[in-house]
Amino acid sequence: MALAFIPPEWATRARGDIEAHTTLRGQITQTLSDIGQRPVSAQPAYAAPQPVVDGVSAGALLVSAETDAIAAWRSVTERSSSVPLREAGLKAMVECTGRLAYWRGVTERSPVVPVFPGRS
Repeated sequence: MALAFIPPEWATRARGDIEAHTTLRGQITQTLSDIGQRPVSAQPAYAAPQPVVDGVSAGALLVSAETDAIAAWRSVTERSSSVPLREAGLKAMVECTGRLAYWRGVTERSPVVPVFPGRS
């Protein structure tokens, strides 16, 4: 949804971030399968925090999506007793934090990297 509204100079980065999330989802699915857990598909819809109608609101959606992803991976890392799953969750948090820093920076949010990413 955000791709339709972001400025052209952000489009390549946004497509790369989408690909990174897709790759990560595949890696996590494999990790879960490897440790004997049945992966459950994520819900197909993401509720935008506000309507996406322009570049500013598209940027806000990308910030929100990365923020929520970090919170989810933090939960996995905190609650899992499986070392491979905890390692995968930590890797995901680090990658999401890098993407979040980019989107917070281009949308002029401060601080660019929040203290304790994934924590409300």
